[in-house]
Parts: sequence; structure tokens; C-alpha cells
Amino acid sequence: MKLSLVLKTASRKGIPERVLKEFVAKELCIASRKESEVFGPYEVLFAKHRFKDGTYVIEGEIVLLEGDVLDAKFGKGMVLDQERELMYLNEDPPIGGGLFEFIDRVEFKDEKTLQYRMTEKDDKYRIQINTLHPAYKHIEEIDSLLSDYKLKTGTNVPNPIMDYEIEIGAEAIAHYDLKKEVNLIRNEEKRNRFIEQRKRDEESFFLDAMEQASRIAQEIRHEIL
Repeated sequence: MKLSLVLKTASRKGIPERVLKEFVAKELCIASRKESEVFGPYEVLFAKHRFKDGTYVIEGEIVLLEGDVLDAKFGKGMVLDQERELMYLNEDPPIGGGLFEFIDRVEFKDEKTLQYRMTEKDDKYRIQINTLHPAYKHIEEIDSLLSDYKLKTGTNVPNPIMDYEIEIGAEAIAHYDLKKEVNLIRNEEKRNRFIEQRKRDEESFFLDAMEQASRIAQEIRHEIL
């Protein structure tokens, strides 16, 4: 497999991301049931004067270099893991006063059927929206048509991409609220060890069911669209 760490432009409306610089590219060969050798940490220095003000992305990926290219899960070229971190050069990051720190538009190379992911960092949640999902591409086409219409006529038009992101944010908030309700149930009473364990088991099952339901719904939308 190959580990790569790159600096990219951040995704913006109608403008795809592009790689500006590759900092790390390391090939790893891991035998079955074994772990890789220890590598890193890496230190990267940026020359600010070489970059325009704006938002950038540090993205890391681990990609399979061997395997059947037709294997949709473990074939050659499949992305096993992907991590991103937004950086802001001479501009303020989003205010993030609410539940979410920011919404990031990402190509899900490892989980293409999902519409979005929600991750937590420093008590803030981040939503990553999959720009490869058919639902997003459909909305993007509508947004482009409306933008052209607005340019020609000068009339106000809806913002489909913003509406799409708000809809996903609402679903994520509902999911978050349900998880909080489960936590409240666990802390209400102190019972004996057996009952507490049963309760934790039920809560775990409930959360797993919610996660699976969300994933299935997103995958169904992927298949339909």
C-alpha cells in the first residue's frame, strides 16, 4: 500500500480541488496479520509568501497498490483510509458557534455510497459531504443551471447546494440529539451491575441500529440516483 500526504486547494463551488504539493509518499508492504514498521512523525514547513490567502487542505490517504482492479473493496487503487484537515491562510475560519465547526466538500474515495460523514474533534463536529455521490452531482447540475439562468436574467434563484447541505445538517443534528438522549438515560439511575450492563448493551444496540439505518438510507439514495 502507499501512504501519501498532500497539500490541496479546498473544494469550492464549481471548482474541483487540485494538488499543490506532495510532502510524503511512502510505500508499505504488510504481511497478513502483521503490523507495519513505525514511520513518522513528519514536519512540514510552509513558505507563506508562495501561497495566496484562502483555505487549503492537508489530505492523507492510504491506497492499495496490489490486488484485482475489479475488486470493489480490496482491489488495486482502492483507498483504505482518508483524513483531511482544513487550514486558513490570512483569513478567519468559520465562526462555528453552534454544533458544527464546518462543512467540508470531499470526494469519498473509500466510501462512495455515503452522502456524508460526521466526525468529532475538540468537542466540535465536522460534516464531510461526498461530492461523488449521485445525489450531490444531481444537485450540482441543478445549481449550475440556475446560476446560468440568474446570470442571463438577473433574477434571484434558489441555492440548491446550500439547501442540500442544510438538509444533511438537520439529519446530523437529529442523530446527535438521539445519541444525547441515550446518554441521559444511562446517567439517570444507579442500579446493580447486571441491570447497568443490560442497559449499556441495549444502548449500544440502539446506537448501532441508528448508524446502520443512516448508512442504509444513504446507500439506497446512491443506488436510486
